[in-house]
Amino acid sequence: GSFSHQINYPDALNPCLHLDGLGPIGLPLSEREAREIIGQSASTRNSDGKDVIWSFPGDKVRFDNPGWEAWIKDIVGPAMNAALDTRVSLTVVQYKLKSLTLRGRHTKIRDDSQQYGTLSIILPSHHVGGQVHIIHEGTTKTFNTEGHSAPSLTAIAAYTAVSQRLDPIHSGYVACLCYELAFLGKPQSIPRLPDLGRAMMRLRRVFRSWRLRLD
Repeated sequence: GSFSHQINYPDALNPCLHLDGLGPIGLPLSEREAREIIGQSASTRNSDGKDVIWSFPGDKVRFDNPGWEAWIKDIVGPAMNAALDTRVSLTVVQYKLKSLTLRGRHTKIRDDSQQYGTLSIILPSHHVGGQVHIIHEGTTKTFNTEGHSAPSLTAIAAYTAVSQRLDPIHSGYVACLCYELAFLGKPQSIPRLPDLGRAMMRLRRVFRSWRLRLD
């Protein structure tokens, strides 16, 4: 398994995005429509006031394509759970749309999810920059968000225990549908990211024991 994974779907479904109060949103996302979404979104900043992320609430996002939710549940979700090696029955996994987020210049990824994982669907938009870096125990995976035009979509999944960082965006906006991977089964069975540090310590102890026996 892995702590994060990316899949590009070059012939993905068009979600036919519809936002309450704004109406249909075309893809690739235009600068004009991005600014319209920003005007209806909540923004958060860090302590120095430079980094900002705009969030449009998930309960006000509609998909006029009736096949979109089935595509997330039956295609993207199972592929990502397999890549993360969650080893759970998909009947107890829920894909809850948390928000539509926009990140422009001077923006960092924030992760306040209390679920076992996150699923991000990067929508096609014209932008420069914005590579996603996912870090866990000294290992970094880097995913590109540039160069995807309709009907191409990119899905990125990760456990909530990882750290995430976004490269500076030099122009345009990165638009992302953010889902929580929620486990509906018994709490003791929630998928957890393996503690690689402890595993390495156990392995070192085994090797040390073997050397002592050989000596």
